[in-house]
Amino acid sequence: MVRSLFSLTLLQVIAFVSAASALCCTGTTDSDMSASHAISGSVTNLRNARGTCYVSLYNRKEGFPGKKSIATQKVQLTAKECVFIFEKLPKGDYAIAAYHDENNNGRLDTNFIGIPTEGFAFSNNPSATMGPPSFAEAKVVVHSSRVKVQLTMKY
Repeated sequence: MVRSLFSLTLLQVIAFVSAASALCCTGTTDSDMSASHAISGSVTNLRNARGTCYVSLYNRKEGFPGKKSIATQKVQLTAKECVFIFEKLPKGDYAIAAYHDENNNGRLDTNFIGIPTEGFAFSNNPSATMGPPSFAEAKVVVHSSRVKVQLTMKY
């Protein structure tokens, strides 16, 4: 009986050590998975300081740009620049879309054929002449603790 208790305890120790070894040696560190990174930046070239600037953050191509953002900041304008920061992010690929809601109606206004009549901007400032850019064109890679970006509003 003493031998079987000892064997059971020894088996538990071996199982624990094996599990701990597997966890610590996967090649992923705590800092890779921690949400300790940030994207900060500004949207420039606003034509006036009226209204609100909406800045949305995306972490996948599905739903970009649109309603599948992981975070959105609503910045009441006091100048012709919109400053934002998204904190507590894990490392990864992100894209940012912004628009200038000049009349404070909570949406990007468009004309009768769908062309925006208010300003819009994307990370990496890709040309958006025939529709919005792809996630890949607007992608911001976050591997350092703080990444700075500047978006240029287009009207």
